[in-house]
Order: sequence, then C-alpha cells, then structure tokens
Amino acid sequence: MSSDTSFLHTKKLVFSSQLPLPMAIYEGMGEAIYMISNVAAFSSLYSPGIYRVLRAIIAHVSKKPLIVDDLCGMLPDVDNATHVVWTRAFISYLTSLNRITWDCPHSESKPVFDDHDMVAFTMPAAYLYGKRLDIGAASVIDHFKNKWFLLPAGDMAHSCHAVQYFADTLRRSVYSIRVPAAIVDSCWTLIAPEGAKLESVPFSMYVSPVNKQSSRSFKPELEKRLFEGTIG
Repeated sequence: MSSDTSFLHTKKLVFSSQLPLPMAIYEGMGEAIYMISNVAAFSSLYSPGIYRVLRAIIAHVSKKPLIVDDLCGMLPDVDNATHVVWTRAFISYLTSLNRITWDCPHSESKPVFDDHDMVAFTMPAAYLYGKRLDIGAASVIDHFKNKWFLLPAGDMAHSCHAVQYFADTLRRSVYSIRVPAAIVDSCWTLIAPEGAKLESVPFSMYVSPVNKQSSRSFKPELEKRLFEGTIG
C-alpha cells in the first residue's frame, strides 16, 4: 500500500511494535503522529476535536449506540453506549506508554447489532481490517434497515468516493461528515434508517447530504478496493 509519509521527515520515531499490526509513534514539531500499518490513524493535535464532533452526532441521533473499534478509547461517555473493540492491544500499548490517560473499559468481543439503534465504527483506520467489511459492508447495512450507521471514509482527498458509494448503493439518506484536519482520516459516512432523514445535527457545518448519482448493486470486491483506496 502506497502512502505519502513526507510529513514524517521532521519527526522522530519514538516507539514501534509489530503486533497485532505494525504501529509506530513519531514526535516533533509540536505533535505526535500514530501510524497503524503505514496509515496516519491518530494525531495528538487533531483527533480529540474529531471525536468531539462524532460524540455529539452519535448522542444526537441515537439512544442506544454500539461503538465498534474505538482505537484510542476516546468515546467513553456517550450515554447508554456499548463499546467493543477488535484491537484491545492498541489501547493496552498506548496506556502502558502513558499515551492514554483516560479510562478505557472497552471489551474485546464480537459486535452484536440487534439491541442497538446505531452502529458506529469509530476507528479512523478501520478500512485496514477485513473484519470491518465482513460485518459492515453495504449489503450488511442494507439488512439492518432500522439502524443508523457511522463509517469512516478516509481523508479529505478520498472521502467523496466512499460516501458516494453508499449513496448510490442504498435506498436510504446518506450524509458526509468532513471535519477539517491535517494528515489524519477525518471524514465519515452517516447512513440514516430507511425512511428517516437528518432534520438537525450538532456541528452542522461539517455535515452535508449526498445525492444519488447512479444505481449500484452490491459488489464486495469493488467495495474492498474502494475502501483500500481511501487510505492508500
């Protein structure tokens, strides 16, 4: 996978680990960059603001959300939320390095959608994980017609393609969330339940509806290539 890492030239590698996926921390120029498998998944300067926006939107549309793959445990205070992760090891690494100082009670288990009105995949680098597409591909989302979904869509340069895919594939209202940020993946897809629309939303300046441009069928291989492209 190709990735522009020129922004690391002025920074120093201070930590690296190979499990469960390659993870590295670079510091310099007043910020820390967290790389997951060569993708900038977390920045100490920008991610707190992104998660503040996501937290507000999730709490606004959902009464009982399921939050999946929250890499750094930054959404612990959404009311009535259930948190599950596939990568608890990342949280443990960052906690042991004093990079995470907040409480992270997240359990590592298989997500179960049935008891929730929203499923939010909140790991910025979620598209690195094949398991995300196994349970959160467009065909799966179409099966859960009465739930909200929140999915990462990559960075500013690539997000429009991922968001448009869902708008063209699903018979539901689809919204783009684009939070201004440098380097990190800061764009998201918000999918409404069938027949529902987003009447109001916190941080409305970052949220916009996406119109259908064409009709698509469910094509898993096309979807996989599209999502790999959002971080490549």
